[in-house]
Amino acid sequence: MYWSIEEAESRLFRMGSLTAIIGAIHIFSLILNWYVYTSDSIQSIAIQGYMINEVLFLSVFGGVLAGLAALSTFLTKKLSQMKNVEAFCAFVGGIIALISPIYMIFIKIPKLGTGYYDVGLFISIISAISLLISGIIISFIPTRFEVIPTPTPGITLPGIPSQTPQALTQIPRQTTVMIPTDDFPIGAVCTICLQPLEVGSTAKCKACGALFHQGCIDAWVELNRVCPNCNTPVESYSIE
Repeated sequence: MYWSIEEAESRLFRMGSLTAIIGAIHIFSLILNWYVYTSDSIQSIAIQGYMINEVLFLSVFGGVLAGLAALSTFLTKKLSQMKNVEAFCAFVGGIIALISPIYMIFIKIPKLGTGYYDVGLFISIISAISLLISGIIISFIPTRFEVIPTPTPGITLPGIPSQTPQALTQIPRQTTVMIPTDDFPIGAVCTICLQPLEVGSTAKCKACGALFHQGCIDAWVELNRVCPNCNTPVESYSIE
C-alpha cells in the first residue's frame, strides 16, 4: 500500500487525536463508581477510582502519556519519528492505564468485601484496551516510500556496441543537489504541489532545473531520495 505524504500525516494526526481522546476518557472514569460494596443488606458504599491512590496515579499517568501522542504531530517533523512517538505513547500509556483496573480488581476489591463492579471500572478497562489497539494500528501506518528509478534502455547506433547490464552497473550514477533560487518567472508553480512559488522559499534541481517549494522538496527527498521530476538521486536530505 502506497500513500502520499499528506495522507500519512493526516492519518497520524487523526490517530494521535483519537488516542488523546481515549486517554481523557480513561482519566474521566476516575470520577465514576468503580465498585459498590455492601456492609449489610441495607447500606451500600460506592468507591470511585480517584479514592484509591495507586489507581489514581496509574490512570492519570497512563492517560496523560496517551495524550502526548497528539502533541507529537506538532513537536516532530519527520513522519517516522512522529509515528514512533505516537505508537510509544499510545501503547505504553495503554499498558499503564490497564494496570490501574487490574490492581483494583485483584488487590483492592478483595479487601473491601462483598459488592459488585460498577460502570467506571468497565470504562477504564475498555479505554485502556483501546489505547493498546490504537498503538498497534499506529505502528502499522506506512511512513516511508521509496521510488526506484527505472534505467533508460540503451540506444544502439551503427558501429557502437550496445551496453550490457553488467556494463551499465559499472557506470557511475549521476547525482544532483537542490539549490535555493529566486530566479523563476512570475506565476511559476511548485512541481510537487502545483501551488505558486514564493521568493525566499524556492529551490530547484541542479540536474533538470525543476522548481519546488523548499518544504515540499525537503519532505519528498527525505522519503524518496530522488528528484520527483527527473528521478536523479539527491546527494543530501537538506537543501544546500
